[in-house]
Amino acid sequence: MLSTFPTWNEDLDKDVQYGITLVAQTLVGLANPLAFSLPTKVSNDWFPEVEAPMASGFIIMSFLLGMVVGVGFTPIIFSDEDLIQWMNIAWSVPSMVSFVCSITLITSDQPPSPPSKSTLIKNKLDIPYLKK
Repeated sequence: MLSTFPTWNEDLDKDVQYGITLVAQTLVGLANPLAFSLPTKVSNDWFPEVEAPMASGFIIMSFLLGMVVGVGFTPIIFSDEDLIQWMNIAWSVPSMVSFVCSITLITSDQPPSPPSKSTLIKNKLDIPYLKK
């Protein structure tokens, strides 16, 4: 973020820059377990049992493919040091657009009808100690 706004880079003390970087990396580290475990939950909730493993694979591979594209194309497109601020903007705009679309367009965490009998049973499972 600091390299996107070069004037901040010059005005902020190195200790403050380090603190911002540390907080950002901590947030990323906290989000990673959620990002990697979410595909299995999504595929189990939205796909029948026979399709769930393939759906999990596609979701995980698309996540990894996105990382490979980001890491692979960045040095090719943004080869000059002066373009770093534009690189950050170019990669953050699609992320923000997909974030806004996800927040506004996804209205349910479950499909309208259960994809399989096991999902139906799991959703109707009554566990009293979880309702407290």
